[in-house]
Amino acid sequence: MAGEWVEGGCLCGAVRYGFAAEPGFVGDCYCRQCQKATGSPMTTVLAVERGDFRLLIGEVRDFTVTADSGRKVTRQFYPQCGTPLFTRAEMNPSQVFIKCTTLDDPNRFVPVMSCWTASAPSWAPLAEVAHSFPGNP
Repeated sequence: MAGEWVEGGCLCGAVRYGFAAEPGFVGDCYCRQCQKATGSPMTTVLAVERGDFRLLIGEVRDFTVTADSGRKVTRQFYPQCGTPLFTRAEMNPSQVFIKCTTLDDPNRFVPVMSCWTASAPSWAPLAEVAHSFPGNP
């Protein structure tokens, strides 16, 4: 692992996690599944290698769906307070996708890409990012 130690957790504090690596990417996803899972027009995630990620306290529950790609996507959350925390995708099995807003400092990382923008509601704010894709990149 390389990089500054970064931590985050759920709304009630029962789940805490951390990592010490620069993320592989930080981006916004406007797909319908992310919208429904978060109750917002998009979710912002950062990707870290599984080996660089540590669940420090607490336990999460899984909810697995089949994405439009036909591959499995597992969303992990803390059921007591309902906080969505992580996503694990069959397409990228070596990575954990962390919901940026669960970081202790959500300003620490800035999105550089947006995907599934074709699914964004007309009223959704679209960030000005380096790369934008109407579907999956």
